[in-house]
Amino acid sequence: MAERIRIRMYHVGFGDCLLITFPDDKHMLIDCGVHLQDSDDMIRPTVDNIKDVTNGRIHVVVGTHYHYDHICGFGKEADTFNAMTADEVWLPWTVDQSIPAVRAAFNAEKQLMRVLEARSDPRLEEFKLMAVSNKDSLGTLKGLWGGLRPRLRFLPEEEGLSLETDSIPGMTVQFIGPLRDNPYLSKGDPGKDSYLADMENAEQDGRSSPFDEDWIIRAEQAYNQFPTLKGKAPLEYNDLLDDFLSASGVKLNNSSLIMLIRYGGAAMLFPGDAEYGAWLDAYESTDLQAQLGDINLLKVSHHASYNGTPASLIDNMDWFVSMVSTKTIPSYPKIPKETLMEELDSHGPLIRSDSPPTEKKHYSKHSVVPGDFWTDVRLKWSGVS
Repeated sequence: MAERIRIRMYHVGFGDCLLITFPDDKHMLIDCGVHLQDSDDMIRPTVDNIKDVTNGRIHVVVGTHYHYDHICGFGKEADTFNAMTADEVWLPWTVDQSIPAVRAAFNAEKQLMRVLEARSDPRLEEFKLMAVSNKDSLGTLKGLWGGLRPRLRFLPEEEGLSLETDSIPGMTVQFIGPLRDNPYLSKGDPGKDSYLADMENAEQDGRSSPFDEDWIIRAEQAYNQFPTLKGKAPLEYNDLLDDFLSASGVKLNNSSLIMLIRYGGAAMLFPGDAEYGAWLDAYESTDLQAQLGDINLLKVSHHASYNGTPASLIDNMDWFVSMVSTKTIPSYPKIPKETLMEELDSHGPLIRSDSPPTEKKHYSKHSVVPGDFWTDVRLKWSGVS
């Protein structure tokens, strides 16, 4: 029997994969994915280890949102997951295609994918981070596990829901997001409410673009690719598409499941890739702010980018452990945001997947244990035995 909560953060580059083991060996898997620019070789040993640690049974599987770097592992290693069992699978309500608006959004994405493929558009790879390329992963999550269908829940089922489940007795989960009527779904930039020291997005053609220089089509390239545009304004198409892709990515991140998990004396916040719009809605529509002083552990959102963690969130928290699944890649050279990392470090132990600890370190409330491609954080607070 485990004497403490253990959170295993796998080193999957610019992706997320966390396995929480509660007392009595109850397991919760949160996400399993790598970025397109990382090696798929990271996924197989990760999934094999998950199977070994859990003895092939996961009590709750969570896909926080359907970006590639969070769920692609469920598609790439479908055979292994299909051979395992799961009691419950949790997904955000934003992938519930029984909802007409959700179904329409999925259909629109499929149409745009076909257009980008037909034009050999360089932004196609960026768009693959979205749901269309993740249908196999969603199929695994919503399908059979060990020949049985787990209980599938699209959450939160109602606002203000605080969920308890027989699958992990003693655990309570409050869903801070995604809320049903978030007016800030497309808001990614936190403005002054961040640890932003300089502009993250380079100015290109007088516009602030979320894409690296290599992803931008200039006028002369557009004329060569689409001769019928000569004499017209080719950048108008590109500007609209850039805006659409950027807004879609922000919306997907802001539709992440944000879970405040309590067990015994532990309060742990897992926000997926929530950007600033999700936090704004949480501040206005939930009692999150009143609970910030209770939080003992934060899984840092969006790989420690500048827009995933508001300054107001950190400033109102006390001592806590930070876990950051991150890695600097060419497309995002300023992630992780170092000013944010410095601030997190000032509040308590900071644990990064891109620089795993080389030796066991003990703190008053937790210990860090390095593995070959994971880091265990073992937590023991009052009320947890």
